Amino acid sequence: MNTNTFELISTPNDDLCWDLSMFERRQTAIEFIQGFKSRLPVYSPFVKQLYTSYTVHFPSDVRRSLVILPNQHAYHDTFNGIPENSISPTGLSIFPKLINGESVICLRIPLGNRERDVPLEYGINIIKNNRTDGSPFLPVISKGDLRNLDVHTPCLHLHNLSPALLSGLSKFEVDVLKRTIQSNIDRMARDLSRNRGRVPLS
Repeated sequence: MNTNTFELISTPNDDLCWDLSMFERRQTAIEFIQGFKSRLPVYSPFVKQLYTSYTVHFPSDVRRSLVILPNQHAYHDTFNGIPENSISPTGLSIFPKLINGESVICLRIPLGNRERDVPLEYGINIIKNNRTDGSPFLPVISKGDLRNLDVHTPCLHLHNLSPALLSGLSKFEVDVLKRTIQSNIDRMARDLSRNRGRVPLS
């Protein structure tokens, strides 16, 4: 077993060890989450850290679980002092959907008492362009956000990071964090556009 994996599992921070036992089709969930590694930052409320560069591991001795391993060689991609109240749920979900016989990554957008499913690269622009308060769209995921949409389909619920609530960070640090997340999201949208919204992303 990888030493880093062992050390991570041995620590009290289980925010980075996610349970997969609820998925009947675990391989589908594994392939789905692998496509978003280092595209969507992972937040750990236990240590108040946000990881923008990480890998996803599936240790054989931690059954039906995945482990997020922050990139130890890119310390600048780990942001400290992120308060839990700066991360809020959005009601948005990402999931694969069959469209014309092909699996396409979609964004489910709540609209009052109904929902709209659109290809993710278009959905990102819709959300960006409809931020009424002028704040940026900075999607973040955390433990518990990988869920079942239905018995066959995994989905990722999105949280949003509010820069205005990052009082413990300098303006420079906040700007770097915003640019990093936005760059990763833009890259994800470009990759989806090139692949016509199909999976996998990587």
